[in-house]
Amino acid sequence: MHTLSSKPIDKIMTETSYKYQQEMAYRPFKKRIIRATRSLLIIQGIVLAVFISFSYRLNSIYLLLFALSGILLSSVLFLYRIRKRVFYFLKGIRITNDHIVSLELYRKNEKFDHQLNLESLDVALKTVGGGRSGRLTFIIEFSYEGKLLGKQSDLGKWKSGQIKELFSTIKNFKGEALTSEEASLLKTKRGFLK
Repeated sequence: MHTLSSKPIDKIMTETSYKYQQEMAYRPFKKRIIRATRSLLIIQGIVLAVFISFSYRLNSIYLLLFALSGILLSSVLFLYRIRKRVFYFLKGIRITNDHIVSLELYRKNEKFDHQLNLESLDVALKTVGGGRSGRLTFIIEFSYEGKLLGKQSDLGKWKSGQIKELFSTIKNFKGEALTSEEASLLKTKRGFLK
């Protein structure tokens, strides 16, 4: 004789056991950009105050115009680079015991839910920047059959340790060995000038 479960259906659905689960609070696209550029804005404010002080003492408007144009140009270039890195946002990832991966991704502010087999998910760990280019940024890319599903960088909510852990966990669950390049990337420390 079959008995019906007395638990509500949403309670049954939440009892699915996960091998791995990571959730982040959603942050809108504009807030992701502001958070990623806040240190630049502080530095630019200090530089601008110094140039205003010098131009006032030297009574030279050209020095002030030169500083403003330099700050404006660097801001535009920096914002373009940052915008590309925070365009995607991984709100959550869940991997079930049945090797089903659920990705909750945002492209700008548009939500995309992907659910696929773990074996079909391709992940890549990349770095951008470092050295003279500035801060080293770790980026994990998710793709399916060669099509990019989304990316997540370590700017904002996700930290570099979490990005590296997510990458190595997915590779481990898939049973894939790390290449020598991937292993060296996992050992790399983030910093400004090396």
